[in-house]
Amino acid sequence: MLKGKPLEIMPLEKLLEYAHSKGFGYPTAEPWARIYSAIKRKTGGSNWTFPKFANPLILGGAIAFPHDKEERFATQIYWTHLNGGYETIQRLILRLKDEDWDGFGFTDDSSPIPLNKIKQEYADWLGVNRYPERRPYTLDELFPAERDERLRRRAERYEARLNRQIDDESTVSIGPGGLNKDKIRWDNPHVYGMDKAKKNRKW
Repeated sequence: MLKGKPLEIMPLEKLLEYAHSKGFGYPTAEPWARIYSAIKRKTGGSNWTFPKFANPLILGGAIAFPHDKEERFATQIYWTHLNGGYETIQRLILRLKDEDWDGFGFTDDSSPIPLNKIKQEYADWLGVNRYPERRPYTLDELFPAERDERLRRRAERYEARLNRQIDDESTVSIGPGGLNKDKIRWDNPHVYGMDKAKKNRKW
């Protein structure tokens, strides 16, 4: 790239394809940190602002799998495409030397990460439930038979409790043996299913 020549903006998909073609698809730690710092200065975005600009997977994140690192870097590119700094990140990416890419020399015939996958990752950064198919399954969905059995037992317990509270015009039955009307403390919060009308009715 000639010095002073205006930068020709690449389409997003082309820049993602270019990054994917370099090694594992993301820079090594030091160049990646420089790119991240440059975008932060340019846009003010960071891991603690909104919209969130997630940190590069270096230092503590270095243990992540290469695919996760490529997805993180691709989503950072997508972030700049939406929020500013795209021209800056393109210029910095194109200036990287071959040895600045992790896995330099690695050849991979796979396709770049699909754009819809990158959009899903970006939505996760924002905490937006834009893609409900990524929602974790609930236990009820994973174990429907257990759910049905639990609901059946709950219904049985509820019916048994109602049966213990039957009022047959002569006895208030709260458990085995019932209770005498005159000994019931009507202000007791543990006496359920009894209203003031029942208190004054004939026994």
